[in-house]
Amino acid sequence: MTSRDSNQHPHQHQRIALMPILRWLIAAACIVVIVSGLKAAAPVANPLLLALLIVPMILPVQQWLIRHHVSRPIATALTVIVLLFGLVSVILFVGTSVAHMARQLPTYAPK
Repeated sequence: MTSRDSNQHPHQHQRIALMPILRWLIAAACIVVIVSGLKAAAPVANPLLLALLIVPMILPVQQWLIRHHVSRPIATALTVIVLLFGLVSVILFVGTSVAHMARQLPTYAPK
C-alpha cells in the first residue's frame, strides 16, 4: 500500500459511484429551471422568436425592391404591407376552415 492509498477515504468508491447520479439530478434540475424560465418569459420570448423567424423570410423581398431602385422607406412599407396581407390571408383561411368544420361537426356525432 502506498502513502497515497492510505490517505484515501474508505468510502471514496461509493462517492465516485454517486457522481453520475448527481450529474443527472443536477441536469434535471437545470432543465426544470430552464423550462420554468421559458414559460415565465413566454409573453416576451414568443414575439421575439416569431420576429426572428419572419425577418429572414421577408428581408429578401425588401432587398430585392431596393436593388430595383425603390427607396428604402417605400420598400420597407411595401414589405410590411405584403406581410400583413399574408397574415390576414392565413387568418381568414384558418377562420373559414374552422367555421366549416364547426358546421360539419354534427355529422360526425355518434347516432
